[in-house]
Amino acid sequence: MVKSTGGSLIPSLTDFSSGNNLDGEDKGPQYVSGNDTQAFTQDQFMAVWKQCIQKANAEDKIHLYTLLSSNQPVIDGTNIIVSIENIALESTLQDEKIELLNFIRSQLKNFDIQIVTKRIEPKQSNRIYSNKDKYAYLVEKNPQLEEMRKRFNLDLLP
Repeated sequence: MVKSTGGSLIPSLTDFSSGNNLDGEDKGPQYVSGNDTQAFTQDQFMAVWKQCIQKANAEDKIHLYTLLSSNQPVIDGTNIIVSIENIALESTLQDEKIELLNFIRSQLKNFDIQIVTKRIEPKQSNRIYSNKDKYAYLVEKNPQLEEMRKRFNLDLLP
């Protein structure tokens, strides 16, 4: 006969909320802190930004690479305004923000720098579907085409 000790194999919720981290895992990357607030120029910032782009490419972080290289950021004081076209890229930026800010802040020796996102509409190109649209596009590029059409008495197919 097996005697029960009254213990349970299922952990209680109090074990999780006690704040003890039994696995020894940390809570992810942390911001590097410092007191430096050195001024920087647009050229200095762009040199560091290009390093971030190269680093993302070298680490095969395709989404971050796309985000950093697609639109040039705007500097407003210590705020870096990054234009974002969709939610997926915004999520990527949020995931990589701590590491990105730590690198930029340490390189520029300015710990007041913040990254701010700005939603923009994606660039849409007008697609040319009909023959008339194609012809109008070509005439816009080369107006002599219209002269040639008139001289040879040509018509557009529907």
